[in-house]
Amino acid sequence: MSGISVDNFGSANSLNCPELRPARGRSMFGKYDPAEMRKAIGVLELSGSIFPTVQTGVRFWPYLLVAHELRDERNKAVVEKKLRAIHRRQRDYQKQGLYTREFGPTRISTFNAYRSLYKKVISAQEKKLSNLQALLRTRLRYRGSPKFFTDHATEWRKALRVSMARPGREFAKLLDHLSKNQDDSSVVDRALTALLKRTKYDSMLRRGAFCYAFLRCVYGIASRVEGIPSFIPVTDWAKLLSRVLAQPSRDFKPYRRFLPLVQASVEKPALEQLHRRTRAENGIVLAGLGFHVFYNLYIAHTPAGTK
Repeated sequence: MSGISVDNFGSANSLNCPELRPARGRSMFGKYDPAEMRKAIGVLELSGSIFPTVQTGVRFWPYLLVAHELRDERNKAVVEKKLRAIHRRQRDYQKQGLYTREFGPTRISTFNAYRSLYKKVISAQEKKLSNLQALLRTRLRYRGSPKFFTDHATEWRKALRVSMARPGREFAKLLDHLSKNQDDSSVVDRALTALLKRTKYDSMLRRGAFCYAFLRCVYGIASRVEGIPSFIPVTDWAKLLSRVLAQPSRDFKPYRRFLPLVQASVEKPALEQLHRRTRAENGIVLAGLGFHVFYNLYIAHTPAGTK
């Protein structure tokens, strides 16, 4: 029986390809596992429905214009040369005190999120996206100037707001109202609090606010996690949800069965240990549902972080 040539194939007896081995999944912790809980409260149903136009990884909207400008460019070197040129101009402005932070993608890997969203918007058939499509197809060219944001902020926000379905439009208006007096990222938590307290808002938007606050309070997510900051103590979220679920409105009636778990979290988060164990295995606990992503794109897209 002829053997296998070691010169061509290496050893016929040993194959070591660790990159082909299936990744080891994390441990699951029963019905209170964060993944199971997210399903139970409807996160999967709500995710992507409240803010369908926004996308994680996209924050600085002028780069959508760069994506339009480079829409037919396939050469990675050409794309990254353009991104680096913009970044160099930003650094010059930064030395003048006009940029207060690092800004935007400099590599194709991070720029691809902008390209993806650009293609999604341009190819959409919904009439509500027409203003946003028109803005991205203009002859506007972003070259790094911070003045670009102040010159076009109103136009951008209007186009983004109009492109949203009802939940997104209502959240945008709420952010507009609340950020008049305080324009840091704590406005997101204040907006979510308003959604939980008042029944006048869109049902899907209110349910999304409930899911966010619920996961924070029962799992004890008290600090910045997965890029999402926290401004309201987790026990305060639990106290608020306890009041909300004691006499729930129609949109919150399906969540009344979680009242004992919320009440148990008023003193100390009931599932804090599961949060720690899940995070220790790099598991996801919190579902941001796009609230902070939308805030970053709608309010905090400027060189200073907020308007």
